[in-house]
Amino acid sequence: MEIPATLYTKSGGTKLAYQIFGSGPPVILIPPLISNIELGWEQELYRRVLDYFGRHATVIHFDKRGIGMSDRFDRLPTLEERIGDITAVMGAAGVGRASLFGLSEGGLMAQLFATLHPERVDKLVLINSILGANGVWSYPEEMLGDLLVKFAHVVETWGRDPQYFVDWFIPGQSDNPSFVA
Repeated sequence: MEIPATLYTKSGGTKLAYQIFGSGPPVILIPPLISNIELGWEQELYRRVLDYFGRHATVIHFDKRGIGMSDRFDRLPTLEERIGDITAVMGAAGVGRASLFGLSEGGLMAQLFATLHPERVDKLVLINSILGANGVWSYPEEMLGDLLVKFAHVVETWGRDPQYFVDWFIPGQSDNPSFVA
């Protein structure tokens, strides 16, 4: 599959990068914490997934505000603002109703969007989604402590220790130098 052009739309004053590819029913791919819609095509495993999706659906994927090709922000966006980003991308792509595919942290956005706009959602698919802050704080104390230590290490070594991040989040790819890079 040919790499699609990167397009831009605005949500509030923030420019959001998105791409459209494939054919079939529309699917909005809501990314995890980290994404880059252009660099993703360079990683062989991710590209295979995108190619597969594109054979079965019209995929609209985007970089959330502050991530990848989208504009940076000067304060953390609210979940509601991020829901507005989904609406903006759907509008720019000319999609009124679609299936939502929420990956990890993107699953929170997908769930809230489906709750607030059920008339715009055909199906909701969640992969490795999380509970959100309220759910995490209900973990047993020892589990929460371990989780916070791991996240602190990710923050401290961001951009310098991709192996740690891959070992923790995607251990099946720990021995894949291309993926770690």
